Amino acid sequence: MDDVIKLGFVVAMLLVVGTFVMYMVPVFLRNYRKAKLVGTEEAGDLDELRAEVDELRGLAPRMAELEERLDFAERLLAANRPAAEQLRDGQG
Repeated sequence: MDDVIKLGFVVAMLLVVGTFVMYMVPVFLRNYRKAKLVGTEEAGDLDELRAEVDELRGLAPRMAELEERLDFAERLLAANRPAAEQLRDGQG
């Protein structure tokens, strides 16, 4: 009877280990293939990101110039506001 229990235990362990291996091998292979693909695509993506960052850094001076122009236009409009109000009131 003791041999039957040992045999049952061994069969159960083989089933558990076999199921685990059958599940993990495809998962391992899929992850390995993904990692291999990511490595090759990553170099091209990295170059694209670097180009984008360089382009965005080049936009900073243009943005500063636009801000200065907007401030200037706002000051002009604020300075001419009394004249515009006189024209609207019919005093001009």
